[in-house]
Amino acid sequence: MAFDFLDLFKTLAPTAKEIFKSFATKGETDNATWLSKVLTENEHTANEADSLTEEILSTVSRFNTNLRSIEQAAAARQSKEQWLKNFIENSNLTEQQKNEYLAQANLALGRGNQVMLNALQDPNTIDITETVNQLTEQNPPEVNGSKMNRYDRVYLDEQLALQADLIGSQGMMIPAEVSEMPGEEIFQQDLSEESTGSSLDEGLKLAATAVLKISHAAGKIPFLPKNMPVSAITNIACVGVESFKNIGRVVTGKISPLQAIENVGRASVAAIADFCTTGLPAKLLAPIPVVGPALSVAVGAVLTQCSSQDIQEKIHAGINTVKKVAAGVTKTVKKGLATVVTKAKNFASKALNFLTSLF
Repeated sequence: MAFDFLDLFKTLAPTAKEIFKSFATKGETDNATWLSKVLTENEHTANEADSLTEEILSTVSRFNTNLRSIEQAAAARQSKEQWLKNFIENSNLTEQQKNEYLAQANLALGRGNQVMLNALQDPNTIDITETVNQLTEQNPPEVNGSKMNRYDRVYLDEQLALQADLIGSQGMMIPAEVSEMPGEEIFQQDLSEESTGSSLDEGLKLAATAVLKISHAAGKIPFLPKNMPVSAITNIACVGVESFKNIGRVVTGKISPLQAIENVGRASVAAIADFCTTGLPAKLLAPIPVVGPALSVAVGAVLTQCSSQDIQEKIHAGINTVKKVAAGVTKTVKKGLATVVTKAKNFASKALNFLTSLF
C-alpha cells in the first residue's frame, strides 16, 4: 500500500491491544456495558460516552443485519449488487433524494477510488493526510434529481456496488511486514470462525470501533476527517473485522481466496448501504476509499497480532496469496465499471452524466 502503513499500525497497536485485552477479560459483563465503560474511562471520549455507545451499538446491529441479509440473498442466487439496488429502492428516501444522493455518492466514491488505485500503482509513499484533505475540499456537484427516474438509477445502483467492491478488495491488502511486529496472544480461539452477529463477533466489532474512535479523538489518525461521524467509523471497523475473519478462513483452508474477497465485498456493500440510507454527507464519501481500506487493514493487522501464535503464523504465511487474488479482482471490477458507463451511454441514460469512469 502506497503510504506508511507500518507507522499507522505502530500508532494504533498500543491502544488496540489494551482495548482487545479488556474485551477478552471482561468475563460475564455484557458487550454494551463493557463498551460504555471503556468509552467513559477514556479522557478523549468520556464526555460523550453515552451517545457514542448508543450509536456504535445501533450501527453494528445495522451492519450485521445488512450483511446477513446479503448472505441470505446470495443463498437465493441474488447478487450483492441486486441486493443493494433493492435496499436503496426500498429505503425511506424520496425519489428525488435517491437520484441526487446516488449521483453524488458515485462521483465522490469514484474520486476516492481513483486516488487509491493511483496510489497503489505509485512506488512512492503518499501523504495520506494531504490526499484526504484534497478529496474533502471538493464539494460534490449539484444534481437536479427531478430530471431522473428509477430507470436512470439502475446504472447508479450498479456502479455504487462496484465502487464498494473496489473498497473491499483494497482492504484485503495486509502487508507482509506485519509479521515483523511483536504479537501478543490475547485471543486463544480462532476468531475467524465466528458467525456474523454472535456475541463474540459483535464484541470484536465494538472493540475495533472503540480503537478507531478513541485514536481518532486523540488525534492519532490525522487523515481521518474530524467531522467523520462515529457511524461511518463503526462501519469501517466492521469491514475490517470481516476482512480479518475471511483472510483467516482462507489460510486455514475453510474458503477460497475468491470467496473471501466476495465476502468482504458483501461487507463493503453493507457499509455503503448504511452510508446511503443514514445521511452520511456525500462529501465525506470521497475519502472513504482511501481511509476505509487503510483502517480496515489496520484492524485486521492488529487482530492478527492479538491472535494465537498458530493463527498468526498461518495468516502471515497466507497474506501474499490473498493479496495476489485481490489485485486480480480489482482489475476485474475496474472493467465492470467501464461496462456500466458504456451501457448507460448506449441507452442514452441521464445517469451517464453522473457515472465516473476509472480510466
